[in-house]
Amino acid sequence: HWRRHARLQRSLLGHVLPPAAGDKATLVITDVQGSSKLWEVLPAIVVEASMKLHDNLIRRLAQDHAGYEFGTEGDSFLLCFHTPAAAVRFSAQLQEALLLCTTWPAELQVAGSPGLPLHL
Repeated sequence: HWRRHARLQRSLLGHVLPPAAGDKATLVITDVQGSSKLWEVLPAIVVEASMKLHDNLIRRLAQDHAGYEFGTEGDSFLLCFHTPAAAVRFSAQLQEALLLCTTWPAELQVAGSPGLPLHL
């Protein structure tokens, strides 16, 4: 069942297909809280490196959960998933990945109080 269902969510080349309109399609919108403040207090190179790491995590996990990226706005991502369960799994794993990531720039970790300033 899962294999057949997964095939319906991807093209022949493996690209995630947009979910069909209906009661199962689920939107997820992400945002980096306090990102404007980060740009004010940290060197641009630190924020750019952090945002690249953030964006890569989102895109990798969205791909893993057959999430379709239909837009970005600043540091926000607009994603659609084929099922609510996939959206919840993505969100939980992304939050965990962001919090447990060990490759955040050291300057970013110092700027956050307490913990990292990156949250969904």
